[in-house]
Amino acid sequence: MLKKIFTLFLLFVFSISALAGCGGSTPSNGNESNDKPAGEVVAMTFNHAFTEQDSRGKTYQFFADKVKELSDGTIDIQVYPTEGLVKNQEALKAVMTNTVDMAACPTSLNSNEAKALAPLDVPGLFNPRKWREANEAITPIMNEILAEYKQRYLFATDEGETIFYINNKNAREVHSPADIKGLRIRDHGMWIGKTLEAWGASPMTVVPADVAVAFDRGTVDGGYTGWPFVYNFKLFESAPNISVLGLSNSTWQYVSISDAAWQKLSKEQQEIMLEAAELAMDYNEGLMEDYEASFYEAVESVGGTVYRCTDEERAVFMEASKGLYEEVAAYSGEKGVKLMETLRALPW
Repeated sequence: MLKKIFTLFLLFVFSISALAGCGGSTPSNGNESNDKPAGEVVAMTFNHAFTEQDSRGKTYQFFADKVKELSDGTIDIQVYPTEGLVKNQEALKAVMTNTVDMAACPTSLNSNEAKALAPLDVPGLFNPRKWREANEAITPIMNEILAEYKQRYLFATDEGETIFYINNKNAREVHSPADIKGLRIRDHGMWIGKTLEAWGASPMTVVPADVAVAFDRGTVDGGYTGWPFVYNFKLFESAPNISVLGLSNSTWQYVSISDAAWQKLSKEQQEIMLEAAELAMDYNEGLMEDYEASFYEAVESVGGTVYRCTDEERAVFMEASKGLYEEVAAYSGEKGVKLMETLRALPW
């Protein structure tokens, strides 16, 4: 009798446990939290093309250090400068395929893969001095574009205003497209090359490490890019005649993270990444103020000249290349057009 009662008691307990396990649960809605066990360290890799001394290189290391600080060491980002893991032109694909977790991607070298990014390399769409405003405006669109490539947008850095840097043989201030007509000008991407052609120059593609040699050999007469590039490679020593056009950044340099890496993070950690991104852009702005002043001092120290184009002169350049707007719109598709319209709507 006691044995029978004990058996019935066990069956009752098992039944209650089963009901608690089944009846107490709710169906998944596919939005489960990314919460991770406390103290678990998420390690990530971050590739970029700059030296550690460059303003961008310093900014990326600042970002990694700030993330580690804010996350109490639970996110550890290993930064690889000077293309330590992948080449710059492979950055977007490398993030998409999880070859790296994060990378600094220049649109000028990656818009052949992600065509919707191409408008960011066409001069005159936004004021490069207001890059933070531009960054805020395009972030949702950038995430739409990059979602196709299994990554998300984090932040951008200031690439500096575009300048012409011309050698002494062709020493001149650049006031209009006529002043560069026929000159062999180094470009750094398809749409920069198309822009130079529209202005009457002969675009030349030369990898960064070979530009100084190209000047020494006389295979290029000058270049067109953001001044930080000229400063970083000391090209003002070979081409000390600087004209600041200021129509755009040399490219849009943004940082993205793979979807796979993002999903490794808890919600709190994701918020930390975004907070550190804002702080990194603040840091970058402060660096660039001093960096720009030291660049122009360096140009003057080698006997170079600096000329800043007027608003009227910039308007002439914009008029000469405005035909590219239709071309890049057709090339970049619906999302690219949306990107263009957003940028053009910003006050200059």
